[in-house]
This record gives sequence, C-alpha cells and structure tokens, in this order.
Amino acid sequence: MTTIRVVWKDQNGKPCPPAKYRKVTITRYNNGWVLDLPGDNNIYASQDCAKNAIDEILGGTARRNVEKRLLKGVKIIGQK
Repeated sequence: MTTIRVVWKDQNGKPCPPAKYRKVTITRYNNGWVLDLPGDNNIYASQDCAKNAIDEILGGTARRNVEKRLLKGVKIIGQK
C-alpha cells in the first residue's frame, strides 16, 4: 500500500495583513481576529464575525452585500 504525505503551506509563510472596517483595524491573533477598539478584549472566529461585532458596537451596518455576512453572526472564541 502506498501512502501520500501532503504538506500545506499557507500564503507562502506571509502573515495576514490587517483589515480596516469602519475605521477599526482587524488583525490576526493566534487562531482568531481581534479589534483595536478600546475595552474590547474578545477574539473572534473570523473577519466576518469581527465585522459583525463592529456593527453591533458602533450601530448600523455596511451599505451593500452584507446579507451573507450577517447570517454568520458574532462568534467569540476567547479573550486576550
């Protein structure tokens, strides 16, 4: 029997760049995403969850293409 070994390499070793949404920076932290808002120590599961959290904190939403993102909700996977 032959076995195959697969080695995955994400983005050629480059870190994920921070994202900006409504003037808030979303950066990678361990296995999740964090916001640079003062007083927010949550780690979010994905960038979409982080964007939904920003919308809840600041009120309102983006103007277009948010239906799928809003269905994902806010998933907090830990604290800093």
